[in-house]
Amino acid sequence: KLRYSFTWLTKCLSCSVSTTRNPSSSTNKQNKAHMLLNKGQSRPGEDSADDTWYSIFPVENEELVYGVWENEVIWDAEAMTSIPKPKILTLDPNDENIILGIPNDVDPAKQRLDSTTPVKVKIPHPHVKKSKILLGKAGVINVLEEDTPLPPPKSPDRDPFNVSNDSYYMPKSSETSLRLKVGGGNLIQHSTPVVELRVPFVQTFMGPMRLRNFHRPPMKRFSHGALAHPGPHVVTPLLKHIKKKAKQREQERAASGGGDVFFMRTAEDLTGRDGDLILIEFGEEHPPLINQVGMCTKIKNYYKRKAGKDPGPQEYKYGEVAYAHTSPFLGVLPPGRSIQALENNMYRSPIYEHKIPETDFLVIRTRHQYFIRELDSLFVAGQLCPLYEVPGPNSKRANNFVRDFLQVFIYRLFWKSRDIPRKIKMDDIKKAFPSHSESSIRKRLKLCADFKRTGMDSNWWVIKPDFRLPTEEEIRAMVSPEQCCAYFSMIAAEQRLKDAGYGEKFIFTPQEDDDEELQLKMDDEVKVAPWNTTRAYIQAMKGKCLLQLTGPADPTGCGEGFSYVRMPNKPTIKKLSRWEVIDVVRTLSTEKAKAGEEGMTKFSRGNRFSIAEHQERYKEECQRIFDLQNRVLSSYEVLSTDEGESSDEDSSDIEEMGKNIENMLANKKTSTQLSLEK
Repeated sequence: KLRYSFTWLTKCLSCSVSTTRNPSSSTNKQNKAHMLLNKGQSRPGEDSADDTWYSIFPVENEELVYGVWENEVIWDAEAMTSIPKPKILTLDPNDENIILGIPNDVDPAKQRLDSTTPVKVKIPHPHVKKSKILLGKAGVINVLEEDTPLPPPKSPDRDPFNVSNDSYYMPKSSETSLRLKVGGGNLIQHSTPVVELRVPFVQTFMGPMRLRNFHRPPMKRFSHGALAHPGPHVVTPLLKHIKKKAKQREQERAASGGGDVFFMRTAEDLTGRDGDLILIEFGEEHPPLINQVGMCTKIKNYYKRKAGKDPGPQEYKYGEVAYAHTSPFLGVLPPGRSIQALENNMYRSPIYEHKIPETDFLVIRTRHQYFIRELDSLFVAGQLCPLYEVPGPNSKRANNFVRDFLQVFIYRLFWKSRDIPRKIKMDDIKKAFPSHSESSIRKRLKLCADFKRTGMDSNWWVIKPDFRLPTEEEIRAMVSPEQCCAYFSMIAAEQRLKDAGYGEKFIFTPQEDDDEELQLKMDDEVKVAPWNTTRAYIQAMKGKCLLQLTGPADPTGCGEGFSYVRMPNKPTIKKLSRWEVIDVVRTLSTEKAKAGEEGMTKFSRGNRFSIAEHQERYKEECQRIFDLQNRVLSSYEVLSTDEGESSDEDSSDIEEMGKNIENMLANKKTSTQLSLEK
């Protein structure tokens, strides 16, 4: 055994030395290509017992050793004359040096002794499995799904700080993730009152009237206070107050060591009487997601670099620069162009700055006096690109939110209690949640408290002695402000549908993505509900469906926006390859033939667009609508429709007057009788 091992090692070393002496010769290249020899392969003139050997040295990569790949490294993107295109990884299945798995080290001599006849294993075509699963789901055949291995772990997201110029090496890797991810990481910090879900910033209950006026509260007269009395009132300018507050915050920033300081800590900080104030008008009548007062939103200036010498992004008064190789919107930014966008954890929306007329100002009203101040900037927001899905009515997500929201409120009531042990009353919870039944509230209370019927704590819910109240961080993790906004948007849209005459049967939302029969039967008013539009947009960004782009969900109503409605197509058929489709057609045709039916014309060939052409047309339509929206919303032209409306009103009045005269002449009635009939 020792002699055999020494001979094997000597042959390996001699082979490796002979192959590295003359790398340019053709024989050595052949030895390199066939470095790994099978056991049992013999050379002429040698003993058959000693010629089974392996090489322990790996095959050299000639391109890595002799190539000039160092010239393609992007050390500084701005200093290079031209940016090289990224390499596309291709795997050649015929490559002799490729290693797709580690083989078992089995001695061929023993293997031949164990099995004299080789066992033939029939490898089925890979397309059969997918097609059989598809036919099984359709109910055509009965098939049992095999246990499939877990998918490989996804690659981590790209470095948000762009240390290694990742965007130049992987241009196609994160188009979907960029559209569905907040750029630069989740660095959104809301104000403390909103994070703690305090009233009135986050309401625990909203009735029908409040839902009808969702984010449009009507201005009412005060019942008490200085402004409740008629007469002239003083209007106080805020210029000195703004400068004083800015100086105080600058001193606080300097005392804390400089940098960014979080100032939105109390409810008094959430006011429009100090700081910079900008107005942003939504282009949609009912946006699918709207922030509550006190929630944070960032302004991002997305910029797409030019190849070669790049002049840099445009200077803006507000916002931080975010370099995007792929567009975060449905349309694509041309190189060298930038666009501003509102961005938070719920949505992303392009914004366009406009000039404020010199005659415009802002009046702030409190219960005691009026204030006046100037505005800093005015923006118009385009169509929202939702990043957060709105739950459907009576869905599992909505019911879980209601449960957790109630539980969080109960925990905070216990934390506010100063008694030992802590105790609360049921009436405080019922007052905040009047729509909840007493049994549902009692179910939440039983998890952490006991009801005392006698003694000093009679009719109180006292916390259990062995129960640990969650900390503030744990309570904040249970319910986020984004979940509240999504739920409020859902119940507001549900109230609008109920006012329009739709019942719960029509508002029902499908839980499955592939339930297209219900999608086709759904009315347009229900299709444009936020739980359907946000779901359709997010699914489309993940590549699971296509959007109609034009249709009832267009908020502009004139083709200047996107319609976030799923296109009813055959997504499962579209994902199949050619041989998978052929297998489906054969099976369906066989089943139809057995049933005595004629051939299916559904699968007949015709002048149809291919998948690539369909995708290209879809991208072109997205780009057309995106460019049109940018051009319209960024235009400074003031459009007025007063003349057209007046002419239409005049013509309608004349027509109505003519009908009244005809009725008077025909029925011999006076104008007084006609007015009484009306």
